Amino acid sequence: MDSELGNCLMGTLSSDSNLRMKAELRISELLPHPDAGAALASILASSDVNISMRQISHSIILRKYVKEHWSPFFSSFKGAAPAPEVKYTIRTAVFQALSDPSSKVRSAAANVLSLIANCDWPDSYPDLLNNLLVLLSSSSPDAVHGAMQVFTEFAKDDLTEDQILPVLRQLLPVLMNILGDSQHHTAITRARAISVFRQCLSALYMVKDAHPQAVKEALDAVLPQWVEAFKALLNQDLAAELSNENDWDPLLVRVQAFKTLDTIQTIFNRAVKNHVGDFLTLSLRHLQGLLPVFEQYCLESTAAPPTSAEDEEVSLPRLACSIVDFISNIARGSAARLWFNASHLEQLTGVIFRWIQMTSEDEESWASNANAFVAHEDDENLEYSLRVAGLDLLICLLDRYSTHATRALQNATQRLIEESNQARQQGSQDWWVWRSLEAALAALGAHASTILDTIEDEEAANRPLPFDVESLLTNVIPSLLTLSEYPFLQGRSFVFASQYAKRLSPGLSSQYLNAAIEVLEADNAGIPVKVSAVKAIRNFCTQVGDNVVISIAPRIIKDLGPFLLVTTEDTLALVLEAIRAVVQIDDGKWIDVDLALPLSQAVLEVWTKNIKDPLLLSILDELLTDLASSSTPNVYQAVVSQTLPTLCNALAQSTSNECWIASSAINLIAGLARGASRGGLGDGFFATVAPSLFGCLQATQDQETLENAVVLLTLVVRKDPHQILSWSDEQGQSGLANVFSLIGQLLTKSDAESGGLVMGDLIIHLLRNAGDAVLPILPDLMRALTNRMASAKTTSLLQSLITPFTFMIHTHRDDVLTLLESFTIDGGQPPKIKTGLQMVIETWLENAETFQGFWAQRISNLALCSLLLSGRPSLQSIMVKGDIIIKPDTSDVIVTRSRAKQTPHEFQYIPFSVKALKLLLEDLHVGGDTAALSVQRGDVASDDGNSEWADSDEDEKLVQGFKPEEFAYLSEFLGSKGMFDEDEDGIDGGLDDEDLKQDPVSTMDMKAHLIFFLKECMKDEGFHSIVDQLNAQEILVVKQAVEGH
Repeated sequence: MDSELGNCLMGTLSSDSNLRMKAELRISELLPHPDAGAALASILASSDVNISMRQISHSIILRKYVKEHWSPFFSSFKGAAPAPEVKYTIRTAVFQALSDPSSKVRSAAANVLSLIANCDWPDSYPDLLNNLLVLLSSSSPDAVHGAMQVFTEFAKDDLTEDQILPVLRQLLPVLMNILGDSQHHTAITRARAISVFRQCLSALYMVKDAHPQAVKEALDAVLPQWVEAFKALLNQDLAAELSNENDWDPLLVRVQAFKTLDTIQTIFNRAVKNHVGDFLTLSLRHLQGLLPVFEQYCLESTAAPPTSAEDEEVSLPRLACSIVDFISNIARGSAARLWFNASHLEQLTGVIFRWIQMTSEDEESWASNANAFVAHEDDENLEYSLRVAGLDLLICLLDRYSTHATRALQNATQRLIEESNQARQQGSQDWWVWRSLEAALAALGAHASTILDTIEDEEAANRPLPFDVESLLTNVIPSLLTLSEYPFLQGRSFVFASQYAKRLSPGLSSQYLNAAIEVLEADNAGIPVKVSAVKAIRNFCTQVGDNVVISIAPRIIKDLGPFLLVTTEDTLALVLEAIRAVVQIDDGKWIDVDLALPLSQAVLEVWTKNIKDPLLLSILDELLTDLASSSTPNVYQAVVSQTLPTLCNALAQSTSNECWIASSAINLIAGLARGASRGGLGDGFFATVAPSLFGCLQATQDQETLENAVVLLTLVVRKDPHQILSWSDEQGQSGLANVFSLIGQLLTKSDAESGGLVMGDLIIHLLRNAGDAVLPILPDLMRALTNRMASAKTTSLLQSLITPFTFMIHTHRDDVLTLLESFTIDGGQPPKIKTGLQMVIETWLENAETFQGFWAQRISNLALCSLLLSGRPSLQSIMVKGDIIIKPDTSDVIVTRSRAKQTPHEFQYIPFSVKALKLLLEDLHVGGDTAALSVQRGDVASDDGNSEWADSDEDEKLVQGFKPEEFAYLSEFLGSKGMFDEDEDGIDGGLDDEDLKQDPVSTMDMKAHLIFFLKECMKDEGFHSIVDQLNAQEILVVKQAVEGH
């Protein structure tokens, strides 16, 4: 076996592809053999065997053997597990290879041993940990190197809570010795020692609540020593390390040091609180010292940077990211606010501008790939990078030191502009003429809203402006728009101007917008400039007044239209967003039929090509709605006639295996209906849609398709219910019957609850708009809704099931109660058999506080008032969940998920009438004057579970986790009564749609109604017995309401 495996391994190294393939196939056949593992171990243990063969034996073949034949622990296990004694032989050989003179063999052995440890330790391999500690403590650099590689994975994944503290007592001193011995250990080994230490800190943090004193003692003993070690390490000569162009491995030590400092700052920040100023100075010094080398290797691209002796990534961006992240972490707190003075802020912003410059690799990629260029700045799809880290640091500074940081950005930008002008006047073609300026504009644009807010605040206070945006937009940016030799800077200038459009005069806005349009129309403009022009147009159309754009809106649409058919993915999404922004100008009143028809056709073509892209489909849906919403005569009819037949045809021809076609087609049809005015759906709209819609729904079980159909039908009911009521299918079944058939289909899908709210909206609008037509179906509907309550789990579905009852009780109380009393259901929990009334009342009152939507909450309250006035005997006997029962042994305990399973909450059970009154009083308390927010600052103790190590700055008090100014903002946002102000622009008060906003339930004075209700009820002596069962605060609310306080 040994010789055959050895020959096969040699064959895998052959240059002959046929011989290699034959050898690999034979190895796969040999691996299940009982002696295969021992044979591989024998080859591994022999120092006489070729190094390449030993390496491949470890890194590839032995790993494959372990994954497929070691234990069922591995998902790829194929059987033929070796006997325990064979496993012992293999483990011993692999462990011995950790000390092999060859670093390649050591690394391969470490990979295999880590894999085995995941499965065998500690049960089948109990001495592994001690053996590794012995190796780490040995005098052999090779052994330490091998063991450290195993520990890097081992400390991360395998140590349990009970093992952490004993292991760390032995491990941490050893790690410190390795870090401090640069003569005997390589930089990579020392970097791994820091990495393992960081993982140990994370492990300690995880057990600090269970072992607070032991963790505190461990940290007190080791953290100061490590912090001082990091300070000494980072003070070492950086230039000397960079000058060795053959070995940059020492930079890995600095990477791990900054990462570990970042971790300490996050979880045990008191350990570095007195050192943050020193570390920030070191961080700034590093960023400044590394910058020239970064520019040489990453921007000028004249030479390849040095690589690591192993597989570790050694790169200047990686080191810079670790530094920037560390600074950002500190900047979010207050411990170093004195360090962040004007001088340091200006130095920091200036150096960050340099570090976030586009690299030559970025330029090459983005110049030819429009999607990559668009994606790199998408807020929702940002991949972590040096630019992202730098921008994150800048926003931390702006949030924390708004005025001073904004002024620092101004000064740093001005300095770059002066350097750039000087270089251009001298005829310099150096990279930094445009890269650094592009980076500065990118940073300023990314945080435009924050900077603009700061400017407006200073302006309102009659203080000097910290940033002169107007001067930049007037005197600098226009000259950059013509620099076609620097397309990225040229494009960035367009985008920057649009991001600060609020500070532009109408005349200057029009000039910028026309310049962007000319770029779209130019034949010689490259990808970066055209994409940037599209972004600029989108931004301008959403930020400047309609009067600036409306005259050129048709021209913009005609210029953007052709891009719809030649762009894809992110770029196509950007073009669609820009077109939508233009269409929304003046609510689309400027659009005519000649423009709407080709645009609608283009939407269909884009849909056909991108039918599986959810992002594009959502934009297309909104765009169709915007087009259909235009008040220009005949535009709605033109858009519908252009798109509806195609969409219905696609819906009719779709199969159950192509559910995405039906789902997206229904979604777009709903977009058309959403754009129609009330009563303006158009003759024959539903008659055109219904046959293909209901035919599709009968053949599909796809949840998304069903939910989209519910949304479409809800819109039809809202816009023109007569179209549903007057339509019948070929079998004579009415449109309303088909709708209720869909509702029944959704109610029977016990495994799907995601469509809860949309189904509830459909039922409510049917009840509100269909009149007496729904009466024959109501009994069956109410039974179906009640039966579904027993198995419903999510609050959204429960609300959908309950709200129709609250509406019907409000409008037809006695009829609904009589019907609910007439049938029983299986409630699923004792008592299992319940009346429909019991089921509805119990479920309703248990979930009423979670209802979403202003109208739903109000109709619930009105229905509760009606029930309390009914005097129905069947209601008086119903007991419902009340308050949680607080037990002495759990009153001061944080309830985790596991503890909640062991000791679930217990509730009081109280009469229906008491619970209903509690809910009404809660609404009165929150919505009335008694709910005015009042916080006694300083009375709330911070409890973050980390009090021993938290940054306890006495100068910055937190109120329930908020800074005072944040609390002030929250109070202002909520309004004077602790509620969202329904009258404020941009806040809809939680209303579901325009119909419900105009409903009398939404417009009534609920506070006055509840007060009147309480006053009338208190005239009844029997009501006093209900009030007596309330708590003291609730009784006070009743008293204040009745007495008029």
